[in-house]
Amino acid sequence: MKRPGILARVALAIVKAAASWNWSGGFSGGWSGSKFSGSDTYGSLWSLDHARLREKSRIAWWDSPEARALLTRLVDNAVNWGLMLEASPVWEVLDPKNAIPVENRRAWVKAVQARFGLWANSTDLDAASKKTGYQLEGFTLLNELRDGEVFAVCRYSPDPALLCPLQLQFLNPDQVHDPTDGAMLAAAKARGNRIVEGIEIDAAGKEIAIYVWEDIPLGVSKCTRIPKRGAKSSRLFYLHPALTDAVGQMRGISALAHIIHELKKLTDYGIAELEAAVINAIFAAWIEPSPTAPASKMLAGIAPRTKVQSEDDAADGVAPTGIVNKPGIVVQTLKAGEKINSFKTERPNVNYPNFHDKVLSNISISLGMPLSIVKMAFEQNYSASRGEICFFWNAIDSLRYTFAAEFLNPIYEIAMTEWMKAGRVEAAGFDDVLLRRAWLNCEWTGIQKPSIDPQKEATAVDLRIAAGATTREREAKIYNGSEYDDNVAQLAKENAALAEAKKSLRPEPAPAAPPQAPEEAT
Repeated sequence: MKRPGILARVALAIVKAAASWNWSGGFSGGWSGSKFSGSDTYGSLWSLDHARLREKSRIAWWDSPEARALLTRLVDNAVNWGLMLEASPVWEVLDPKNAIPVENRRAWVKAVQARFGLWANSTDLDAASKKTGYQLEGFTLLNELRDGEVFAVCRYSPDPALLCPLQLQFLNPDQVHDPTDGAMLAAAKARGNRIVEGIEIDAAGKEIAIYVWEDIPLGVSKCTRIPKRGAKSSRLFYLHPALTDAVGQMRGISALAHIIHELKKLTDYGIAELEAAVINAIFAAWIEPSPTAPASKMLAGIAPRTKVQSEDDAADGVAPTGIVNKPGIVVQTLKAGEKINSFKTERPNVNYPNFHDKVLSNISISLGMPLSIVKMAFEQNYSASRGEICFFWNAIDSLRYTFAAEFLNPIYEIAMTEWMKAGRVEAAGFDDVLLRRAWLNCEWTGIQKPSIDPQKEATAVDLRIAAGATTREREAKIYNGSEYDDNVAQLAKENAALAEAKKSLRPEPAPAAPPQAPEEAT
């Protein structure tokens, strides 16, 4: 093979050097966060130090009020108390001849939704039996946003008391790491696969397995290979929702990764202003010396006086009156010609709020979130505030779809498969790929978009229903997750009870006077 020329070798060296450059001040092995030398943590996009990024993202979550506000707003609006299943089988595929009555279709949907809802509202899904399924949704999304990814091992319990055998055991992402056992590495290579950052992938980049260490630090404990699916049962053995946006990226990156530096500096700035304000309040006064006499020593009035100092005070004609000590005030004994002046109150800096909001606005916009949402303060007019909420809700809808696709849909599929095997749910042709997809088709609904003017929003819903653009059933699901049929049935009972109750409030009509006989003609 011909050796490349000098120019080609120089170009290759430059590319390799650029790929290893780290903005924290030189060449390094991974991007950890430093945007310039001496800053907190940030680096280059060519090489990612996932462990360092997770560490710094977790620190930001704990230390930065802004970081906590950003992630909390996303989770609270995307998931809140939980996304509810809305089963939507594709009946055109399942029943092309319309042989199944509409009532039977509706009954199937309601039965599956009720079964799934009861299961999700219990702690069965949590292997630790601490959180309900709905609580796990918020827990999972928060961890995914903060750490960039979540690893949940799917365990199948034989306990008949469980509504579904599936139970999730969550792993620390730091536990997923490359194995050090040569036999494991050789076995993966023999299968035609390779291991990237603790994840075994095939030639097409598909996840085949993960390598999990029992404890941290790595290399001290045992490493276990967990396949994506069982070789015999085809059961899913783990879930791996992750924030990825690059070709070939196997590990997720925190939603805070690109703004850790700004969050760190914004927190430092806020703390510095707070400390400066406290110091400004403590040192409320200073002593202006006499133009002709020696100045007093700093805070001499609050220091204990020695015998010599007391004698000097007496010789100078200074009376030992001591100090006046109150919160925020320290006044020392004054000499002749000295006087007290107060400090100008310059803290907090008058420009701090505007500067803070400007930086925070840049940060929040990068996550598709208006500043008013982060601050939970709508100070603009109706149209502007509604526009901000609408654009933010686009980001929420996108986040919901991705989260459902990577976490909720697989859980629903596992549950349906287990219920089918146990004979608890009937779904003809479930083993067929097309029919299986048709049975599993669903949507996930949560809290609705916040309304600034509920009356206008309700009027808009009435107009959409009248135009046939939506249905009362869908609007009930979107509004509060309720079933339209259940609402109608309940309203019928309530209206009847209310009408009966109102009868006692109506006054009894006065009895009609008896008809008088007509007078006889005289």
